[in-house]
Amino acid sequence: MLLFLFAAMLPATGLGLLVYHQASDTLLALNYRSLEAHAKGLGMSLVQRLVWRAETLHLQLAAQTDEASQKPDDRNPLLRKDSRIESLAVVEPETLLKLRPGQLEHLKKSGVLLQLTPAGDALMTIAHAGSADHFQVMVAGERLWQHDNENETYCVLTLAGQPLHCSPGLPVPPPARWSVDERQARHAGVFAWEVNGEEQLAAFWHVPLTATFAHEGLVVVVSDSRANALAALTQFRMLFPAVAVLAMAMAVWLALIQIRRQMRPLEDLTRHTENLAQGNFANRVEVSGNDEFSRLAEAFNSMSDHLNHKFHLLQALAELDRAILNVSEMESVIRLLLQRTPQCLPCDLAGVLRFDAAGDLLLWAIDAGETSLEQTRRVGGDHALCRRLEGEETALLLDLRQPDTQDLAFFADRGATQAVLFPAHLKERCDSVLVLAYRRPLSDTDEVCQAGRSLADRLAAAAVSIAWGNELYRQAHFDALTGLPNRTLLRDRVHQSLLRAQRGKLAVALLLIDLDNFKDVNDSLGHSAGDALLVSCAEKLAKVARHTDTVARLGGDEFVVVLVDLPTPDTATIVDRMATTLNTELARPVELHARTVSIAASIGIAIYPDNGADMEELMKNADAAMYQSKRAGQGDYRFYSEQLNAAAKARFEMLQDLRKAFDDDEFFLVYQPKIEATSGRVVGAEALIRWASPRLGLVSPARFIPLIDEVGLDAVLGQWVIETACAQMAAWDADGVPPICVSVNASPAQFHSNAIISQLRSALTRNGLQTDRLELEILESTAIGKAGDVNETLAELRAMNVSIALDDFGTGYSSLVYLTNLPANVLKIDRGFITDLLTDQRKRTIVGQIISLAKALGFKVVAEGVEESEQARVLGAMGCDLFQGYLFSKPLLPAAFVAFQEERGSRLV
Repeated sequence: MLLFLFAAMLPATGLGLLVYHQASDTLLALNYRSLEAHAKGLGMSLVQRLVWRAETLHLQLAAQTDEASQKPDDRNPLLRKDSRIESLAVVEPETLLKLRPGQLEHLKKSGVLLQLTPAGDALMTIAHAGSADHFQVMVAGERLWQHDNENETYCVLTLAGQPLHCSPGLPVPPPARWSVDERQARHAGVFAWEVNGEEQLAAFWHVPLTATFAHEGLVVVVSDSRANALAALTQFRMLFPAVAVLAMAMAVWLALIQIRRQMRPLEDLTRHTENLAQGNFANRVEVSGNDEFSRLAEAFNSMSDHLNHKFHLLQALAELDRAILNVSEMESVIRLLLQRTPQCLPCDLAGVLRFDAAGDLLLWAIDAGETSLEQTRRVGGDHALCRRLEGEETALLLDLRQPDTQDLAFFADRGATQAVLFPAHLKERCDSVLVLAYRRPLSDTDEVCQAGRSLADRLAAAAVSIAWGNELYRQAHFDALTGLPNRTLLRDRVHQSLLRAQRGKLAVALLLIDLDNFKDVNDSLGHSAGDALLVSCAEKLAKVARHTDTVARLGGDEFVVVLVDLPTPDTATIVDRMATTLNTELARPVELHARTVSIAASIGIAIYPDNGADMEELMKNADAAMYQSKRAGQGDYRFYSEQLNAAAKARFEMLQDLRKAFDDDEFFLVYQPKIEATSGRVVGAEALIRWASPRLGLVSPARFIPLIDEVGLDAVLGQWVIETACAQMAAWDADGVPPICVSVNASPAQFHSNAIISQLRSALTRNGLQTDRLELEILESTAIGKAGDVNETLAELRAMNVSIALDDFGTGYSSLVYLTNLPANVLKIDRGFITDLLTDQRKRTIVGQIISLAKALGFKVVAEGVEESEQARVLGAMGCDLFQGYLFSKPLLPAAFVAFQEERGSRLV
C-alpha cells in the first residue's frame, strides 16, 4: 500500500511542481514584458509632458509679447491663467556663451533647449522669434517627473545616474544595471535586483530627447516585486498540499478503484499545462463536481484567463507599435486596436470615437462576440463629450443611462449600461477616445483601466506619428514659400501623366517659366518683396491652370506648368493659348511694399512625345526653348525644335571648350593694318583676337566672342590682349621695325573692375613703350552704360597720352551730348555705313556729316570695312583720315604684318 501511495502521489507532486515552475517562468517573462511596456509608456508620457510645456512656453512668450495690444485668448487652454508658466525670464548673454555649439545651433532653429539643475528641476530655454533675446523657464521636478496616475513603482534618472524622481520606498537603481550603450544600440532592457532584502523585477527605457530638446535623454526604470509577479500562484501553492493529502486519504479509501478517477483530472491539468506553456491560453479545464480537483481547475482557469489577457495585451501593443511605424492613416490603427481589444481585457462592446476636421463624430465599434466592425458618422452638433474629456488624462467612468451621453447612444442601444472612456490627446486636443462598454456593472476596474490606458496611449502615439508623417511629406513634396509642388512631387506627377498619355495616345506639354529681371526686385525692394512677388506669381499660375494640370516651383524664380491629357490634333493651339494667357496674367501689376510692380516672364515649351520621352529630356528641351525666348525679348515664349537643340548643344560644347582655351594657350593675335588716306602707308594696326580650337579648328570671332562674357573670360582676355600687343610691339622695336600705334579692344568688364589703368601702365612700362604707342577702342555702350565712372577712367588714360577710339560709331546711342562729353580722340565709323556707301545716298550723307562733325570736334576719323577703291576715294574726299579693311589687307600674323608694312612703307603718326 505504501508503494502504491508513493506511486500515486509521485506523479501528482511532480505535476504540481511542473505546473508551478512553468507558470512561474511564464509569469516572470510576461511581467518583464509588462514592465518594459510600462517603462516605455512612462517615457512617452514624459516626452509628451515636456513637449506640452515647450508648446506652452511658445504660446506664453507670444501672448506676453502681444499683451499690450491684444487680450489673451481664453478659449485656448494653453493661455489660461492657471496653465501659464509664471517664471519666464530673459537669459543673460554670458549664460548663452556657456552652452555647447550643438545647443546654440538647436536654439537658432527655434528649438527648445532642456537642461537639468542639480536639484532635478527642468530649465527650458527658447529663442524669441521677434528679437535676439532668449527666455528661460524653471519647471519644478516634482510636477514634471511624477506621474500621479501611475500605479507602478518607478524612477526617472539621468544618464549619469542622478535621480530625478523615485517612487516612495524605491531606492535608486545602480547604473551598472541599466546602463545605456549607444554603440550597441542598447536603449532598453530588464534586470533583477534586491530592495530591502526583497527580490525585485525591473525594466528600463532610454527616453530620447536629443532631436527635440538637444538633451542626451533620461532613463525610466519601472520595478515590481517578484512576489507580485507570482501572486497568481499563491492560491495554487495553498491548494496543492490539501490536494495531496486528500489524494492520499482517497487512495486509502478508494484504493485501486479511485486511482483512475483521480488520474483523469491530473491528466487534464497536464494537458492544459502543456498548452499553457506553449502559449495557448484559450483552452479551459472542465470543472465537474466540488472536490479539490475542481477547485484546482477553477484556480488554473482563473490564472489562465489572467495570463491570456496579459499575453494578448502585450501582443496587441507590439502589433500596434509596428502598425504606428508603418501606416499613414488612422483608420488602420483603429481597426487593428478594436479587433485585438476583446482579447486583451474583459468587455462587452469596444469602440473608438474620433472627431474629424469638419467637426463630425466618427465611431468604429465591435461586439466582443463578433468579428466585424461597424462604422457610423454623426454630422456636426454640440459634442459635449469632447469638451468633457479635454482635461481628462487617464479614464472616465460613465453611466450610459444619464441624459448627457448622446454621443455614446450606439452602445446604450445595444444594452450597455456602463462605459469606461480613455481619451487620446494630440497637442492638448482630444483626438480620439477608446470606449469600453459593459452590459453589467464592472466590478474590478484596475486591470481594465491599466490595459485600456495602454491601448489609448497607442492611439495618441499613432495620431502624433501620422501628424508628423503628413508634415514631413508636405515638407518633402511642397515648396515652403508658395505651397506649390516641388521638384520631387513634380517628377512623380509628370511620370504619371506620361504613362497616362502613352496609354491614351495623348500629349503632355511642359512649360518652363522664368521671371525676367527678378533679381532687380530683390536688389531694389528686398527679399521679402521678392518672396511676395513669387507667391503672387504662384497664385496667378494656379488660377490660370486647369484643375487637372500641375503648377510647381523648381526654386528661385523658376516655375513649371504641366498640361496633361492634351488631344494631339489640337495640342499646339491649346498650349499656345495657355502660354499667351500665362504671360498676360503674370504681366499684371502687383502691389509690393506700397509700390506697383510689373514683371514679365520667359516661357520655354516642350511637348511629349515629340520633344522628349521623360521628364529630364522635356526639362532640358524646355530650358533650351526658354533661353531662346529670353534672347528674343522679355515676356515671350518659344516652342522647342530640333534645330534649337542642335544649336544649344553646339553652344554648350563651345562654352566648355572656351573655359579651358585660355589655360591651353589656344588664343592668338592678328593685326589688321590701318592705312593713311593721304599717303597710303601703314601708320597703325588693330590687334584682333583669334581662337584655334583643337576640336573646331579656327573659330570665327562672330561665334565665340559673344560667349566670352558668359564664361567670365572678358576681363582676363582683355588684359591678355593688352600685354600680348605690347610685347609684340617691343619685339618689333627690337627687330628694327618702324614703330606704329596698335589699338586694342577693351571690354566693359575691364572698366567695371577699375583695373585697366594699372594694367595699361604695367604693360607699357614692362615693355619699354611710350604711352602714345597704344590706342584703346571702346564701344558706345561701354562708354555710356556707366558714363560717370567710365569718363573718369578715360580722362585719366587721355592724360597719360593713351589714345581713346570710339568703336562702331553709329550703331549704338549716337548721342551728340555723349560724344561731346567723352574724352576720346578717335572715332571709328562702323562698316555698316561703309558697305552701301556707293549705292545708298542717305548713308553717304550720314557718313559725310559724321566726318564733318568729328573733324569739328577734333576727332581723328577711321573708316572700318573698306573693301573697294571707290569707297576709299569717296571717304578720302570727305576728309576721312585712316582706312581699315580687306581692300588693303586682312588681319595678319606678326611676321606677315611686318612684310606688308615693309611693302607699303610706314611712319609714326
